[in-house]
Amino acid sequence: MPHFLLRSACAAAALLLATPPLFAGECETYGEAPDLAALVAAGSLPPVKERLPRNPLVVTPAERIGVYGGEMVDTHGGGRVGDMRHYGYEPLVRWSVDGSEIVPNVAESWEISDDATTYTFTLREGMKWSDGMPFTAADILFWWERVETNTAINASGPRGVYVVDGEHATVEALDDYTIRFSWSKPNGVFLLDLASPYGQRVVQFAKHHAERFDIESNPDGVAEMMAADKADDYGRWWKATVGTYGSNAEYFNPRPHLHAHLATEPVRSQERFTFQRNPYYFKVDTACNQLPYIDRRTWVLTTDPEVMLAKSLAGEIDISRVQISTPINRAVFYDHQERGNYRLID
Repeated sequence: MPHFLLRSACAAAALLLATPPLFAGECETYGEAPDLAALVAAGSLPPVKERLPRNPLVVTPAERIGVYGGEMVDTHGGGRVGDMRHYGYEPLVRWSVDGSEIVPNVAESWEISDDATTYTFTLREGMKWSDGMPFTAADILFWWERVETNTAINASGPRGVYVVDGEHATVEALDDYTIRFSWSKPNGVFLLDLASPYGQRVVQFAKHHAERFDIESNPDGVAEMMAADKADDYGRWWKATVGTYGSNAEYFNPRPHLHAHLATEPVRSQERFTFQRNPYYFKVDTACNQLPYIDRRTWVLTTDPEVMLAKSLAGEIDISRVQISTPINRAVFYDHQERGNYRLID
């Protein structure tokens, strides 16, 4: 997205270039946000080194090491606010910030067979979900077997990125930290597909959480919950309960994720909502500080681009949306930089 406005107060710390690991295992100690350090001191959160994977992803700051704190205010236009693709970008692999290459992310490395029929990903040992539970290949296998290929949820079967000439992928957990996708025919663009927004689905379903709502894993419990909700369509009920981010307040725990910031309450139908820092986020900067820097991310409902533009110019919004990051608005943004306390970034 062509976002070009960045509030200088705290959002500049978010402008980062993701790179492959630079110094795996070289950090003897890690820095962390003061609010998390206070929880560790109180005994309610494990030490930061225990919250990070053995090989955290190192992120090189574009300009300088950031400072912890602050709130980043963004906008949302309503609609599918329950879709986690709107709030972060944490697939197995991702595009570099300049869009020039695919780089490691949740997966620390991968191997592709010469004929492009097999893709094998190595996950980060010791990585955790936002609730502190281990993230392993079993979570990905659960997504494939009980979500993506479950016709009760996806009537037409897996999305096209996992299908080659009508053949669904074979997905195997080779061990706790190795997952393999394969087909009998080449799939030369699969890595690109995994780096796309929908590629995040692979790592969005924590087995220990989602199996509570899986009719095969928990038939009696699901029947009881559906009866209490007066629901008779399992697929529709599942999507409202697990498939979106907090549309069903009764079952909001919150749902575990791998993103830097997480909802603390359901977001559906809210005009304003705030996400808090994930204490188990798997990335650090080059000074061994756990990311993210920013304490909170807040979204405000703004459907009119003109209102969005006015709020940005007045300093009420910290990062511009695609609706207003347009060539025609560049001159307006340029003229108001000093008053709005922001700068433009290509």
